Amino acid sequence: MKNLFIIVFILISNLIFGQPVEFRNEKIDTIEFISSVGPDETKSLQWSIDKVNRYIIVFDTISRKYIVKDYLKQTIRYSIETREEKIDKKGVDQFKNETVDSTDIRNLVAVLDTNIYPITFDYLNHTESEFKKFLQEQSVVLVDEEYEIKRKFQRKYSEEEIQTIFKDCYNIDTFNLFLKYEFVFYPYPVFEVGYWNFIKFFIKTNKAKYSFESTYNYTYRQPWNEIVTGDSTYYRSILNFELNEQIVKILPSDFLNINSLKKEILYYRYLVWYIERKGILL
Repeated sequence: MKNLFIIVFILISNLIFGQPVEFRNEKIDTIEFISSVGPDETKSLQWSIDKVNRYIIVFDTISRKYIVKDYLKQTIRYSIETREEKIDKKGVDQFKNETVDSTDIRNLVAVLDTNIYPITFDYLNHTESEFKKFLQEQSVVLVDEEYEIKRKFQRKYSEEEIQTIFKDCYNIDTFNLFLKYEFVFYPYPVFEVGYWNFIKFFIKTNKAKYSFESTYNYTYRQPWNEIVTGDSTYYRSILNFELNEQIVKILPSDFLNINSLKKEILYYRYLVWYIERKGILL
């Protein structure tokens, strides 16, 4: 009798918890993330190098869980002179068949139909002390790693003056002004000809395939765009910072371009906007 109870409990648990996540009332079979960077040929004297990462999650009907089907990294080299093509493709086996938490997938799809506008500091759920800490960290990165900015700062200001300059940007109202001007809805996505740098993901259900993409032209890769197809193709903007956070939770830490989805880049871009707006380095 006890064994029968255990079997029934397992069957009921599978029925309740082992179901595919739904998106727009359709069961999700597969989620595929693709990130790619492709330089213009003119940016290299001998080779043009394109990089592509793919991370594929599927619903396994045996375990009744989402698992990683493949994590592929690919580098394509084109010879500018001979047009020769070399492809270096490898799988990252350590992630294969790894379980992906259904809750993370559920949280991802939950924000795809929700826009947050206007975005303000309050939406970020940070205290002012956390805000200052983020800015202090990114100001060090900005001055130390950006050669041109570092050179101009060192030529014009003392260390003490540099610290004073960055302290002036710890103003919430100024940060909200940055958010207001930087994060707006665009009627059409902006792309650069001859170069690409994007993250895309596809949600495949038992009925349809949904496509979403972001480009490096937008700060923090926001807004995202859903590519809606039918009688005609159009783009639907999604402005929601939580989308970035959910994607970062799901993807491996070494996934191509993943740092552009992290909050650090948001504060980094704010500092760049601040010093440009103030004309500090002119």
